[in-house]
Amino acid sequence: PCPSSCHTSPGASVPSTSKPWLKGIKPVMEGALQEFELVKILLLIGHREGVLKIDGQASEGLIFVKDRLVVDAFYAGRFGIEALAAIDSLTNAPFAFFVDVASPRSSISLEVTEVQNMLKMFRENRQPNNFY
Repeated sequence: PCPSSCHTSPGASVPSTSKPWLKGIKPVMEGALQEFELVKILLLIGHREGVLKIDGQASEGLIFVKDRLVVDAFYAGRFGIEALAAIDSLTNAPFAFFVDVASPRSSISLEVTEVQNMLKMFRENRQPNNFY
């Protein structure tokens, strides 16, 4: 079950978005990272194709998933595992998940069940090229 700040609501909308390709699309899940861990969110949404939009303090983050894979991630000029690590370190950021939105590129190919392990390895080794 989702905490109170995480809910699925077909009729809900995000107040504003800087992505014109999301304009008019309503999220199927919304919440805040302070109450819901990124890894758990990815496990919940990973079976669908879509984009997780995170409104971080410094930048907006995007994580694209498809067929239980994270296929692209971007945050504050970082891509792939570096972006995932930066997003995972956010403590107070609202998020929204939009379905049927495909990534125009692929910066990573990582099973959602392996995200936590890869983030741990990345933080220990700080060698991002090993993950692409």
